[in-house]
Amino acid sequence: MTSTRCGCSACAGSTNVVVPAIDWAVDHGMDVINMSLGSDYGRAGDPDAVAAANAVGAGVVVVASAGNEGHNPYIVGSPSVGGGVVSVSAVDSTASFPGAKIALPGGTIDAINANGADLSQTADMTVAYLKDDPNTSENEALGCSVAAYTSNGVTSGGNQLAVSQRGTCARVAKAIFAQQAGAAGAVMVNDSDGLPPYEGTVTENPDNGEPFDLTIPFLGVRKTDGASASRRRRPDRLDQRRDHRQPRLPALCRLHLGRPPLG
Repeated sequence: MTSTRCGCSACAGSTNVVVPAIDWAVDHGMDVINMSLGSDYGRAGDPDAVAAANAVGAGVVVVASAGNEGHNPYIVGSPSVGGGVVSVSAVDSTASFPGAKIALPGGTIDAINANGADLSQTADMTVAYLKDDPNTSENEALGCSVAAYTSNGVTSGGNQLAVSQRGTCARVAKAIFAQQAGAAGAVMVNDSDGLPPYEGTVTENPDNGEPFDLTIPFLGVRKTDGASASRRRRPDRLDQRRDHRQPRLPALCRLHLGRPPLG
């Protein structure tokens, strides 16, 4: 098994090295190429798709992500539209996920209880909203290190709810770093107006593979609710709430038959 990096992990952008990376894998006798990357909308004539199809023709199994462009059929990214490429997508297997409410003075914020934590015995917390320090190379607001939390005043025993922004490092890594810094709970503000994904039980940091049992609540809120958390420094409590329903789940379960219009 060989790991070859041909772009930026956990970020958006473009790269001109996917084709050389595919060619390198073929030249070095790889049996399987697995790519979690792609454009939003792909055609079979795109250079990445052509390279992937050529790899298939050379006897390599090529697997690529279908993309993240929603539930509409045939909206598939390149290089997964290449001839013979295995295009992989995912659907949620359950109709709902555990929810939570962050009770703040003057109102509440809906959240997803991303690790399914028991919130019934949660005490009042103080909000620690992470802000970037322009004098460092790290964007501390993203919560991608223990130092990002401690530099924003998170301390062990402070009973704090640490709020970070989504981006750069893995989602659950933010909660792991928050717990390591001493936070009593972690909140991630999503980069869109939807709630972030449900994670389930967390037993390792996916960015480095280090084992770690996440025991503090890890909640996710909408981008539009992030500003509310920053203005209100003391939440009254964290409450369990009824589960969040998955949008359009019945549509995801239908079979769409026919020839894709692209590729």
